[in-house]
Amino acid sequence: MNRKTSLLLSSFTFLLVFSAFSQDAEVEEREYPNREDNAKCFVCHGQQSFYETSQESGETIIRNMYPCLIIDSVKFYEANHWSFGCLDCHSFDYTDYPHLRESKFEYIPTCLDCHEGDEAVAQYNFERIAEEYEKSHHTQLTDTKYSCWSCHDPHGFRMEVRNEEVISHVVATDNAMCLKCHSGTTATDLLLGTGLEPLVATHEWLPETVNHFRHVRCLECHADLVDDVLVAHDILPADQAVNTCAECHSSDSRLLHSLYKYQIQEGRIKKGVLGSMITSDIYVIGANRNIFLNWISALIFGLVTLVIIAHALIRIIKK
Repeated sequence: MNRKTSLLLSSFTFLLVFSAFSQDAEVEEREYPNREDNAKCFVCHGQQSFYETSQESGETIIRNMYPCLIIDSVKFYEANHWSFGCLDCHSFDYTDYPHLRESKFEYIPTCLDCHEGDEAVAQYNFERIAEEYEKSHHTQLTDTKYSCWSCHDPHGFRMEVRNEEVISHVVATDNAMCLKCHSGTTATDLLLGTGLEPLVATHEWLPETVNHFRHVRCLECHADLVDDVLVAHDILPADQAVNTCAECHSSDSRLLHSLYKYQIQEGRIKKGVLGSMITSDIYVIGANRNIFLNWISALIFGLVTLVIIAHALIRIIKK
């Protein structure tokens, strides 16, 4: 190994180490004011199982925690509500253990309970979101009580659309909310890869069905779009969903007003086919039209046609 190569490797190693320390420093700068108190809850709710001791006999047994009550502490401290204490939202009655049965019927605050009229989060327009949600098909169903937390995990929710650069990650995150209820997916389905079959069957009219599921959100077709809400919350009944290709594959594509809305507002997406290809931004067949490419294509087609005609005439004349 010559001196130049050795120097390059040393510099590269230094940059890697420096980057790692810088990231650690950024993480350490964040203060977790409720970590100690929350840890008391994570002793049980952060585990697959917990210990329970009989107050009468003193016998201790191991019980399995219900999956819906298990909180991933790592994801919690990476989520939007990372600075919260458990008792900021949950009743102080939960400080008693075993928990009182009545505690399970507590009122759980929703987004507006904290964010209504809050100028610090005015850009998210929570009040308008609530109005749209109240019109949603979900709120018309009487057999189940829906709330913000029916779709958004309060212990792991992250603002994906505004922060995530990769659109496919946004799609996967948002569609996962719908699939929790609408896929019918079980552990067996996941192992066998059959979980999406019922969903594919109900969308069989859609060409490249699975490909659409991977690249667009359910919301694109199943929600009413409004200009002043970034992510639509007015979920429509199935018979009112979009079922025509032209809604997305046209110059005024729905995707420009929904999935790519934030990126366009931020000026991240350049219009036109060439701009999209060069920057790896959005490209939707029928939506990204470039008039110059149209003329060039027509010109090439015309020239090829003339060559074919000329060739045919020459062969006829020489016979």
